[in-house]
Amino acid sequence: MSGLVDMMDNLIIVFSELTFILEFLLRVEHTLAQTDDEEVLLNLQFLKKELETFIDGFDFKGFFFPVKYAFNY
Repeated sequence: MSGLVDMMDNLIIVFSELTFILEFLLRVEHTLAQTDDEEVLLNLQFLKKELETFIDGFDFKGFFFPVKYAFNY
């Protein structure tokens, strides 16, 4: 029974971490839509790509590294 409880605790932690990151990504996207400063836009685009990379690699425990970043301008 202890193993099941530990597994459930781990799943709750993983879910809360992923939820926090997804909410943060939404905040970044919202801020991207509201700013005109080129430097801020560039930094937010990099941050967004970093967050997406983390989310894509979440199932692999962070061992997911993209070959390149591609921005849609």
